[in-house]
Amino acid sequence: MSIKVGLIGYKNQAVKLQYFFETKKCEITKIYHPTKNSTDIRFTNNFADLYENDVVIIASPNNSHFKYIRKLLDNFSGYIFCEKPPVTNMKDLKYLEKISKKSKNRLFFNFNLRFGELNKKFKIN
Repeated sequence: MSIKVGLIGYKNQAVKLQYFFETKKCEITKIYHPTKNSTDIRFTNNFADLYENDVVIIASPNNSHFKYIRKLLDNFSGYIFCEKPPVTNMKDLKYLEKISKKSKNRLFFNFNLRFGELNKKFKIN
């Protein structure tokens, strides 16, 4: 049995995370971008397609993270993994501080991948 994973983002860090998760017992089922298109059959512009997964990884530009976190917390029952900082301002940070414990228990942040050993191993030139 594999874990179904949705990915928000399609370049840079998202590519590294996609490679990492595909080598584990995970299946990347959807790759979301709001406007871009791709020949990859997993690619979608419909955000709701992500809801069928067990986990959604946010690997988009920093300024979009909070918007995606809120949307997922409101509409998705699985786990949320956010690469890079979750927010870019104090207002959004205060919002996250106030979310329920249940929501906090399914929300994970990875601040270190860009600067850690794993990133060095996945270095794509």
